[in-house]
Amino acid sequence: MANPRTLLSVGVTTVLGGIAIAATGDPSTGGVITVGSLVLLIYGLHRFGRTGPDEASV
Repeated sequence: MANPRTLLSVGVTTVLGGIAIAATGDPSTGGVITVGSLVLLIYGLHRFGRTGPDEASV
């Protein structure tokens, strides 16, 4: 499965793109992109939280 940080960065980028499309062009297409991206973002946050704490630095 993809790296949680990659999922978060893709999710944030596509959410912003979906909002931009909804605001400037086609609201229905932008809404679909935004909702799908939010689902990806929530999944990425869930995966990021399940990876556990970072290793202690020496």
